[in-house]
Amino acid sequence: VRATLAAGGIACDITRLQNRDELIAALERGGFDLILSDFSLPAFDGLSAVGIVRARWPDLPVILVSGTLGEEQAIDSLKSGATDYVLKERLSRLVPAVRRALLEAGERAGNRRTEAALQETEQRLRIIFSESPLGIALVGADGRPVLTNTALEKMLGYTAAELGRMTFVEFTHPDDCAKDQELYDQLIRGTRKSYQMEKRYLR
Repeated sequence: VRATLAAGGIACDITRLQNRDELIAALERGGFDLILSDFSLPAFDGLSAVGIVRARWPDLPVILVSGTLGEEQAIDSLKSGATDYVLKERLSRLVPAVRRALLEAGERAGNRRTEAALQETEQRLRIIFSESPLGIALVGADGRPVLTNTALEKMLGYTAAELGRMTFVEFTHPDDCAKDQELYDQLIRGTRKSYQMEKRYLR
């Protein structure tokens, strides 16, 4: 395996482990990008290794490299969470399998970072929305507030639920409705990107 990886241009440090305790101790120390495991070991087995890794290190790729892996066992290993399997008589598949596993792991890590950043941004926007002293409403295409903040609810004297059942025409002064409606329709049609107006509300 070491020679095959080196010949395929994969420079790596390899740590050999032979049983469950060695595996757990090594993974707890950290620093591993990939696990290659034989399916059958004297004191351990590949499926048990896969189970341990998936339970505590779910994003770490595990590739089974075995000379005794039958079709049924191969399917079971993938169902158990193995990333891939390579037969020892077909080690030419090892380098592509390793590269693919590392690429997928990198993509998953990138997706997690993106998701975490989005959640952080969403949390910040939620705080800004809810704590703002300005009245803010997210209004649907039908003119009904989908989401309102506390400042607007206090300003208008309605609860969020009450506002959600109304269109903005119902709490806009009648003399300001026509202009507001015209600008809003243009916004919905896409003929303008934004608008500003001074208007009166009905509490």
